[in-house]
Amino acid sequence: SGEKNQSVGPTYNLRYPDVVVWMPDSIGSSNGKASIIEEIETADSVNDSEAEQWKDYGSLGIKFLLIVPRGYCEEALRLIVKYGANVSELWYYLYERDNIKFEKYNR
Repeated sequence: SGEKNQSVGPTYNLRYPDVVVWMPDSIGSSNGKASIIEEIETADSVNDSEAEQWKDYGSLGIKFLLIVPRGYCEEALRLIVKYGANVSELWYYLYERDNIKFEKYNR
């Protein structure tokens, strides 16, 4: 929905990934750093425009997981190579009955 809750990156170039896994400096601390970021795409958003954003996320030096619908991994890989995006892991999701299942893509 475009809601921006947690940013990552330098203040002059903030990014807002879909998921930020945060590692606090200590228990109860509000200070810390992002240890993993994730971007979750839909069938419509596995495209050139989003791939440019993947490149930005991959350049932050944080473990970056890209998650796409099942059946879109090869297209995502093509775009990753085209844009030189540093994606740590590629995952896909699928609907199984009333649940969403996530699996790591292994080529």
